[in-house]
Amino acid sequence: MKNKYQRLTKEEKKQAIKEYQQTEKGHGMMNRLTRLMIIGIIGIIYAIGYFIMEYTNYSLNLADLFLIIPLFLASLFFIIMAYKLKIKNLNNFVLKNKPQKNAKN
Repeated sequence: MKNKYQRLTKEEKKQAIKEYQQTEKGHGMMNRLTRLMIIGIIGIIYAIGYFIMEYTNYSLNLADLFLIIPLFLASLFFIIMAYKLKIKNLNNFVLKNKPQKNAKN
């Protein structure tokens, strides 16, 4: 089931993000979520780079895989959860601050 934020048009989504970032809570939350996203991307890049470097040197062993796989999965988890939290917070903001368009009489 889609939430209210996902049903908005592209312009309405941009406007909702802009309004949310202007609030004190929204500004802090978006900064934290951006930081989580950056940490996740750096972790994935590091894991892939480390895997390629070890694989090309033919020195990839089990200990390296015990480092690479959890790092990759944790980084992927950071990215997914940052996105989900962003959508959840924006949906709550839209529900609280936007009037219903199709109110029945």
